[in-house]
Amino acid sequence: MMTWNYRVIHQVINEDDIFDVHEVFYSEEGRPELVTENSVGPMGETREELWGDLMMMMEAFAKPVLEYDSFEEPRISQ
Repeated sequence: MMTWNYRVIHQVINEDDIFDVHEVFYSEEGRPELVTENSVGPMGETREELWGDLMMMMEAFAKPVLEYDSFEEPRISQ
């Protein structure tokens, strides 16, 4: 079963360092395997869901930053 969470992703675009939050999906062994092509923002159908999603994103800052280029194609588009 594949799991996911939000992670801070680093990439270099036009020689600039960019840090964004992306969804990352993990293999059954717990290795990061897939990343969303674009960064994501918090969302929800209620104010409480929005708050919960934002809190999940905040957890990404407690984990190591991942390199966008370390993920192989295909990347997930939203």
